[in-house]
Amino acid sequence: MNYGEITVRLLSQLKMIPEGQCIMPQSLYDYGWLSCLPLVNIITLPQISNCIALDYSKERIIDYLVRHNDKGVFWKFRDIEPEFKSTNEMNEFNLYYAREVNVRSRLERNGFFYPRNMQDVIQLFINLGFITETIDNENEMKLDLIIRPFPKTERVLEII
Repeated sequence: MNYGEITVRLLSQLKMIPEGQCIMPQSLYDYGWLSCLPLVNIITLPQISNCIALDYSKERIIDYLVRHNDKGVFWKFRDIEPEFKSTNEMNEFNLYYAREVNVRSRLERNGFFYPRNMQDVIQLFINLGFITETIDNENEMKLDLIIRPFPKTERVLEII
């Protein structure tokens, strides 16, 4: 850990996270990350934060995410032939689809990848600088979510 760095693991060790709550970095909102992340990453980040606070290993976090999320959270960009019950449903799908295509394109232009599974979700967070990996005293890989200093969008995703 760097001097001045605040993480979910540190806050948990200091007993500063109320039971049943998860900590999310305010900078996630302040720096505009919600418009740059795949929906699956946005959906799973609170779960990951909670698992980190509960001292889960990386493997256990991935298992938790797989068990607690529908496989439908991953966008498939090929072979999509959805059937819609209404025009509103079709419009909603088209908005989400266009969003995810734009997010994937921006990630790829900046050397990142769009996640296809929960391992990819975690790896994207690591690559973006949201999450760090460390080996604990029991030789287990642990994750930690950075609260401060949080990466700025324009420094990580320079190419728009």
